Amino acid sequence: RKLPSGDIKLKKILVYDGLAGWDLKPGQETFLQQKCAVPYCELIDSRHDQAQADVILFQGISLDQEPHPPHQKWVLFMLESPYHTQDLSSAASMVNWTASYRHDSTIVAPYEKFVPYNASIRTKPQTRNYAEGKTKKVAWFVSNCGARNNRRQYVEELAKHIQVDIYGSCGTLSCPRFESNKCFDVLNSDYKFYLSFENSNC
Repeated sequence: RKLPSGDIKLKKILVYDGLAGWDLKPGQETFLQQKCAVPYCELIDSRHDQAQADVILFQGISLDQEPHPPHQKWVLFMLESPYHTQDLSSAASMVNWTASYRHDSTIVAPYEKFVPYNASIRTKPQTRNYAEGKTKKVAWFVSNCGARNNRRQYVEELAKHIQVDIYGSCGTLSCPRFESNKCFDVLNSDYKFYLSFENSNC
């Protein structure tokens, strides 16, 4: 869908921490591809254009930010649990909208969601054996050894029944974050299962 001729001005959305982590491209492309009902927006990621932005999307707010102009809306996007989030009460007056997994957010944006079972939806038949050629059972990459949800204790119990290789400061194996591609290659080629846990159940 293209913009109609006329004087419709695109709304500029500045992604303050950059677009790379979102796997998005600057411009209007995302809104057109997703067939948004109101596609007259464009993404920008240069802080030099902050004054021209209509909306600024933050993943965390520095409390020394200058007040924003009246025409601008600030959105705070958070997926981290309150246990691992700084106290942002002093920033409440700076933020217009929130976007998070919480149902009282302005924009509810969860990781995933449960939906009612629909028997008419069929899963695609598996055409690949993902375990073929792999010699190791389970891997877990972890750096926070004191998570509040006792995930470490769960893994310790699991390890009594099956081999679990633990990478990072909580285990005996290592794969540095700066070599993340190499770590993923090890997972893909060697392991049948990967453990993925949140750091809190909140």
